[in-house]
Amino acid sequence: MNWLLLLSLITTPAAAQTGLWALEKVIALKYPVQEVRSDSLAIRLTKNDSTLLLFDTREPEEYAVSRLRDAIRVDPEMDIEAFLTAYGDTLKDKDLVFYCSVGYRSSIFAERLQKATSPSSYSSIANLRGGLFRWYNEDRPLFRDAQVDTVHPYDKHWGRFLKEKK
Repeated sequence: MNWLLLLSLITTPAAAQTGLWALEKVIALKYPVQEVRSDSLAIRLTKNDSTLLLFDTREPEEYAVSRLRDAIRVDPEMDIEAFLTAYGDTLKDKDLVFYCSVGYRSSIFAERLQKATSPSSYSSIANLRGGLFRWYNEDRPLFRDAQVDTVHPYDKHWGRFLKEKK
């Protein structure tokens, strides 16, 4: 993960979008799972697409600050067998979308799930490109109990990928 930390250290708040774009490219190369863009996901969420199932792979304190509406939090280190035991019945015929802050943890989880299961267990698996940070930077809705306008920055280095709101 040193290459990710290096990239985060050279990113300034003013260059958050450019730095996030570069990080998205690196993650996509390292973890080749299908990706969904935030604009495509936003459309599906607006239509209340019942074939969509969202999984948040961030830590509990991150999830507590904000998340996508109806997202289910799963531990990013969760064993795939345990995941299937907990959620297997709900996955059938669903498009699974995983996300985290920038897409790193969710890509790893999605790739592990993809390798351990057959496509008959679900319709598709995808990672939200750019994660919750891109979603937030594009002014898309985040929720806790109600809609909120904040996201957990993970730490001061990763938080540099967040666009400053006025």
